[in-house]
Amino acid sequence: MEELDVMEEQDIFDNIADLTPEQIYFFIKQKKFTTFDRLKDPRNTGGDFDIAKQKKVDELIKNGEDYDWQAACEADTIEAYDNYLMTWQEGKYRSEARERKKKCVSNEEIIAWKAACEANSVEGYDNYLRSWQEGKFCDQARENKAKIGQKQEEEDWTKLDKRSKDSLQEFLKKYPNGIFAKNAEDLLFNDDVVGSLKAKIVSIYTSTSGFTDTTEEVVKLIRSNIEQHIISKDDLVCLIAEDHNLLNSLAIKRLNEYDIISRRDLAGHVDNKFLRYLLDNVDNDCYDNVKSSLPDSIPDEFTEVYFWGIPASGKTCALGGILSAAKEYAENIQYDIESKAYDYMTRLASTFKIEAVCTLPFGTPKGMIHEMRFTLTDKKKKDHPIAFLDFAGEIFTCMHKSIAGKALADEEQKTLEKLNELLSNRKTRKIHFFVVECGGEKKSYQNLCQDDYLASSVGYLANLIDVMKESTDGVYLLVTKWDKQTDQSVDVETYVKRNYRSLYQNLSILCEKNDINNQEINVEYFTLGEVCFQNYCCFNPDASKAIVDILMERSAAVSGTTWIDIFKL
Repeated sequence: MEELDVMEEQDIFDNIADLTPEQIYFFIKQKKFTTFDRLKDPRNTGGDFDIAKQKKVDELIKNGEDYDWQAACEADTIEAYDNYLMTWQEGKYRSEARERKKKCVSNEEIIAWKAACEANSVEGYDNYLRSWQEGKFCDQARENKAKIGQKQEEEDWTKLDKRSKDSLQEFLKKYPNGIFAKNAEDLLFNDDVVGSLKAKIVSIYTSTSGFTDTTEEVVKLIRSNIEQHIISKDDLVCLIAEDHNLLNSLAIKRLNEYDIISRRDLAGHVDNKFLRYLLDNVDNDCYDNVKSSLPDSIPDEFTEVYFWGIPASGKTCALGGILSAAKEYAENIQYDIESKAYDYMTRLASTFKIEAVCTLPFGTPKGMIHEMRFTLTDKKKKDHPIAFLDFAGEIFTCMHKSIAGKALADEEQKTLEKLNELLSNRKTRKIHFFVVECGGEKKSYQNLCQDDYLASSVGYLANLIDVMKESTDGVYLLVTKWDKQTDQSVDVETYVKRNYRSLYQNLSILCEKNDINNQEINVEYFTLGEVCFQNYCCFNPDASKAIVDILMERSAAVSGTTWIDIFKL
């Protein structure tokens, strides 16, 4: 009520009709203005102080302390509580007023806090904290100060020349416990930041199976390194030029969207046919809706060809290459329309075109088992009924658990029982391809490497020794992605002995005991041709054709066979 302090008694008399009972009570309480009796005298107010308003003022006077206390609580300021304490020196709310006053913020502190907020600087908040060590806004001041310091550190980190040892040391002196202190220390003692980035990218791709998830993680890592000036765009281009398969196609596209790298940047470093294909094609899994399962049985005239390989071993791509090559080099190929994976098989067979760039197929979806039946006709016009059996990587988990004596889930138990039925059929001939990836010996799948899982599968099959002895016509170890092998002095068998020793030894023992392959394991290399951005391939059919020749050589042949339920291409 500061505006009322300037009023004189005559002003009150003249404006009595416009004043509220509370304002009139304020004047009476202050005593220096007027009294209730003088206000009730009509000679002073001209009769404008009506009876109803007089009654209200009288009530306020009688209950003045309660009214003043309510007003002080509503204002909730130091000044309001001081007014109450000064007016009611024997008042019943004095103790509570003193406690509330302690919790209030003074006008001086409010002014100091507003000044600190307007400055919004470390110095401004420090000034407030020094002056008001027990102030109401101390916690907020410290929080704001920390945010400013962090923002400044982020700006300094972004601008920092991260290849300069002196700059890194100066940064650590300024921010010894900052959020980027560990990053600075790592860079300070790392003489090859580009090599470190490459190692991290490879680690992400080899430790996670999800195509999109790994891509986003890799792109995030590269963006961070570029934006923080840890590496330059030229460094990234050099990495891609050295290894065209360091990044997958989706990662290249994402980096292009973020204006980190463009087709022009890669021109001259990557074959233009792959760059054109990169821009013109969408990376998606055309097999994502394919469903399949094991058949109840496979006709006796078929040779069953099993492909064993963990996820990302290149098994699915090898199947696509073999089926595509069979269309070109066999005298004829007939697809069995009764095959459980007829749709999947025909799509795979159409994946690759000779000397043309194409997108590699994704791996066998989780939980899928594909049975693909077809007949190859050789140059002597003999038919070779063949059934490809392709298992998702989970089958190795089942085999490993079984060998290790671990409990199997119901679905896992059913899968193995179905597999055992097929393997135990002595009437059908069998060929086994154990697929491993060149350069993938360190890859892990559920904390075990390829060698461990495939060795478990060999151990599992060895328990079916009678079946292996009586019905197996061939056991092969197929090394995919052989184009990644840069040491030309190392042949494929030597490579396998060095990097997949357990698998090689177990297969050798299996062949020797069961008199398969003249008691020796056959090792074959496999490549689809030139691969770029992990997902694109310019198909060279030579290795695929070699496998087709093996199939026609080792599978049972039937002369003059005709089938009613076969669609002939």
